[in-house]
Amino acid sequence: MKRALLILAMVCLLFPAGALAQEKEKKKHPSVEEALDAFTAAEKTDAVTEATPMSGYPRFDISGWAKISAAADWAHDDPPAGVDEFNGLSRLRAQALPALDADINKRWKARISARMWHDFAYDIQDEDDFSNDYLESMQDYARLWEVWVQGSLGAGLDVTFGRQVVVWGTSDDLRVVDVINPLDIREPFMNDIEELRIPVAMTRLDYAAGAWNVTALAVHEPEEDNTPAQGSPYDPLTRPLPPVDRPDAGLNDSEFGLAVTGRLTGWDVAFYFADFWENSPHLEMTAPATWTMTPGGPVITAPPRYEREFSRVKMLGSAVSVAVENWLFKGEAAYLWGLEHFSPPATFQQMTTLPSKESRERIDLLAGFDYNGFSETTISLEAAVRHLFDFDDALESGVPGVHENETEYALRVQRDFAYDTWHLLAVGTAYGDTGDDGWAFRAQAEHDYTDAVSFTLGGVL
Repeated sequence: MKRALLILAMVCLLFPAGALAQEKEKKKHPSVEEALDAFTAAEKTDAVTEATPMSGYPRFDISGWAKISAAADWAHDDPPAGVDEFNGLSRLRAQALPALDADINKRWKARISARMWHDFAYDIQDEDDFSNDYLESMQDYARLWEVWVQGSLGAGLDVTFGRQVVVWGTSDDLRVVDVINPLDIREPFMNDIEELRIPVAMTRLDYAAGAWNVTALAVHEPEEDNTPAQGSPYDPLTRPLPPVDRPDAGLNDSEFGLAVTGRLTGWDVAFYFADFWENSPHLEMTAPATWTMTPGGPVITAPPRYEREFSRVKMLGSAVSVAVENWLFKGEAAYLWGLEHFSPPATFQQMTTLPSKESRERIDLLAGFDYNGFSETTISLEAAVRHLFDFDDALESGVPGVHENETEYALRVQRDFAYDTWHLLAVGTAYGDTGDDGWAFRAQAEHDYTDAVSFTLGGVL
């Protein structure tokens, strides 16, 4: 059923897209008769014309996209014994995102869209080679995407209710104050952040007064990041994780945010506050180990039990961007408190006693720039530093990748060619002062075959 809906959505999207492309091509190359008719009509037209009267309400518009994508993986070295080898075809995916926009009246509008895919790569290969969790995560996907109603309440006040995306900050590649929407990172580094944000249900109020805008929001659908499933080539763990205790959708576990943004001459500034559930859970001991006393001393009879839980975090942040000729300088800062981490028990006492919860604070800083001084080219460089207060060595041994100080870099180079029909992109990301905590590089070329059809070829290291 999902496959039939996907194929139907792709046909509905591609048919009008192809017709639209043909119509645009005709407009680019009109015949001589059409040009003369247009010239004659222009002579008869007054200098000032009235706009065509608007049609009645409601009005509807169908849009969206459809895509076929394929990918192949290779590994530099053979994997260890007992670990799956993911060389070869890893994706043959048909996906679509159809959308319906409606102008209800002059003050209210709505959108409903859905994202869906089916990956035929797992039909071609032996499904027994993949874990059930991995197949469930990657073979089929169907979700209502942006679904919202938006309207004006008058006096510069607008309200939007439903699934939507809220973007905070100035960064294109690194996240500091952009904490509202979870990310789909099941295939890391394959796409930009703007393509990874997952819409969530929220109520949003916007008030505009001159150059300033105030946004207040309540998120009613807290969600975690979509991370690689067990058995994925991107999953660093080799064993199943404990169960997770997720926040409930509804009013009781709602997240809250407030943003004040100023669009000033030559520069922008914003201030943020968020009270939210962290998008990645941490391990928490829910029951200590049981033990018994023997002649040889105490003996553990049952190990501790663990569960994954989410921290309730608060953030104060700000962002600023300044335009100077061909340069755009940007910076972000965030102070977070309420962060919780897992510290593995190291002694008998720690294993047999339920630990008290301990929260920590962190400060994140980001600086970067965009340079547009070269023709059809944009160069972006961003760097972020995160400092965790009250750090101890047990944290580093208990949580892979958690350090007292973390550094991230992102370099992006984009260039357009041939009347903006070819687009080249190179993005490099590094972790650690010298990239010693990991790095990734993506390069791709995209060609706009028509206004509605494009082809992309790229690779990720």
